[in-house]
Amino acid sequence: MGTNASTIQKIYIAYFNRPADVAGLAYWEGQLSANKISMEGLAQSFSEQVEYRNTYGGKNTYDVVSALYQNLFGRAPDSAGLAYWVGQIDNGTINLGITALAILNGASPSSNDGISIANKLSFAQNFTASLDTQAKAASYTTSSGIDAIKLIMSKVLAGTPVPTLTSHSNLSFPSGHNTVNAIEALRGFKLDLSLSDLAVSVGYKLELMINGEPLGTPVIHTLSMAEIQAQKASILVPASIFWGIDGDKRASIKVSDIFGNTGEIGAETKFLLDRVYPEKGSSFTVRKQSDNLYHLEMIIPQGQLNGGHITLGLWETDNSVRVDTISATDKKVTFKLNEDQYRDMHFSSHFVREYDLAGNSIMFDIWDLPNALLKGSDTELTTPKNIKFTAVGGKVDADAINASNSSLIVTADIVAGEATGGHAELSFNGSSRYFLVSDSEILATDTKLTFEIKTDSPFALKSLLGDGGKAYVTLYTAAGSSSLSLNGLTLTTKYIAGEAIQGSLSAPTNIKITPLGGIVSNSNPGSVVLNGTNVAFTAEATIVPGQVTSGYAELWINNKLMAKDQYISLTDTQVTFSVTSAPLSAYSPWYLQSIVPSGGEAVVKLFDLAGHEVVSVDNFTVITNYSSLTGYDASSDLPTSDLIQIIGSQQETIF
Repeated sequence: MGTNASTIQKIYIAYFNRPADVAGLAYWEGQLSANKISMEGLAQSFSEQVEYRNTYGGKNTYDVVSALYQNLFGRAPDSAGLAYWVGQIDNGTINLGITALAILNGASPSSNDGISIANKLSFAQNFTASLDTQAKAASYTTSSGIDAIKLIMSKVLAGTPVPTLTSHSNLSFPSGHNTVNAIEALRGFKLDLSLSDLAVSVGYKLELMINGEPLGTPVIHTLSMAEIQAQKASILVPASIFWGIDGDKRASIKVSDIFGNTGEIGAETKFLLDRVYPEKGSSFTVRKQSDNLYHLEMIIPQGQLNGGHITLGLWETDNSVRVDTISATDKKVTFKLNEDQYRDMHFSSHFVREYDLAGNSIMFDIWDLPNALLKGSDTELTTPKNIKFTAVGGKVDADAINASNSSLIVTADIVAGEATGGHAELSFNGSSRYFLVSDSEILATDTKLTFEIKTDSPFALKSLLGDGGKAYVTLYTAAGSSSLSLNGLTLTTKYIAGEAIQGSLSAPTNIKITPLGGIVSNSNPGSVVLNGTNVAFTAEATIVPGQVTSGYAELWINNKLMAKDQYISLTDTQVTFSVTSAPLSAYSPWYLQSIVPSGGEAVVKLFDLAGHEVVSVDNFTVITNYSSLTGYDASSDLPTSDLIQIIGSQQETIF
């Protein structure tokens, strides 16, 4: 571009804060080349144009000269310079055109003012040259097109590079470390981009490019005035777009203006696309160390948590422990727990949450993992393995039970000598079922654990295990260390709806009620007398072992529920009841008389896990004779408030 064209551009900038339009630049170049106008005359002519009147109409000379400085240098004029030029113009010594030329030509090239003019000229020349089609040139004649360029021109100064349509800034990811995880890819997310080095204005478009290519469904963001003013854009990446395979990728931006120009693909930001959730830890051990902390070591999936972190915390509390800076080679992590944290582990769920670098996370209860709680000098226990089911009675199916089976044998392999003198427990979980069977003595040569779930009939076995479930084995050393089996073997059930099954739930028999405190009256078989000196009682009844394992029993007197036996084990032959929970000395006859005000029939109800119910058929009568043998000191009775407190604390007594 020649000298005339450069000067014309500067005059456009000085007066109107914008580059020359194609037609205007060509016209004024022609006028100068044909000697139809001088440069001074051209500069003065600009002050007589319609655009000048629209821009400066109603403004005085101070305002106009101040605008020339702001447009050229991005600053206000110094007071002496402003006063000089205003005085020269107002007294007719020079006109505005000569003033404009003098101001723009008076700046030293190496000064901030000179550099500002040079940068603005460079931008203006590049922009006008980009309007290389009739449609582009026409789009710059609209008010929206001109306003857009004025916004850009205002930020072109000495201290900033000349902006272009090519971004040199990196994109910022929401994670803060250039990753996209499964949740972000599924739900969408925002990418932030600095606009400080871009020649952009309202309505310009930013297109996201991945590995130098547009996405299958283009991601295009249109810039707003708020973003231009903030010099920062947020590009919404929509949900569930097609990303291709996971791995290292490059993100960049391609900018398009409102005139039909498109910049080159900008700076590329490397990021990791990772939509795979980490696997949960496989096992853990706990041992108290010399620092008086319990070191919980958990085996983790090597490489999957590189750069991530893991937290171990109590459910519904903030008392959590965190391990950071996991490397690609780490095979385990160590949580250090104080005495309180370790104790709390045994009374509530402890949830582990694993986070990989991208933020993918998985949460699980640490007690779901095979584990070893080591004490003293115990070495690490090998977890029990190879759990197997063998049905007893009738047709035997592999790892399954059916309507002909009455019992079940469960075995698991262990390493000989690791738990000598210890014991093992079989826990069975499934459809809210839970019970324990023990292998009570482990010998030094034992390589196998054996548990017998023995019931009296196929009916009882179905009631206990009819929904199947998973079996877990916990191994204990003599010192108390323990190790839980990995995962659990699922028991399959092969019951057919409506089929006949042998057995039934037997009614409890031999009900016996024993008064407590005071004088125990002689009672006949099948009855009991409660007198005025008794303060409470216990009760029991005989049951068939194995019929109601993990079920419960209820004691009723005179159609009133008195107490529960909350849990019945596999080998129990009796159910027992108590109406006390505090020491007997805390009770008085008043207490007993309040809960059993009158006699009546006593019955025991049994409930198995399947919901079957049976009621005792023995005739057992409770006789109350509180008016007899009343020789007790009423002053020793607890206050009513204390009795209410005792009654309210009963765990198994219902009034």
